[in-house]
Amino acid sequence: MKIEIRMEDGAPILFFPDVISHEKMIVCFTRAGEHSSASRAYMRSLRKPSKREEIADCFRLLATYANNMRL
Repeated sequence: MKIEIRMEDGAPILFFPDVISHEKMIVCFTRAGEHSSASRAYMRSLRKPSKREEIADCFRLLATYANNMRL
């Protein structure tokens, strides 16, 4: 499974470009622990994490996602 991580309003968001939801939108996962969908264009418009703290936030979000998928 491919995961793209981008920054949205200072917070990381996970995008799953290989998982299509509806109307050619891709699935994404936010810090609130919620799945949503977005366009590929929106994902590409967001910047990638570059600072140490942003990268640490990304790993925390990945851990949250992994814990939620253990259901």
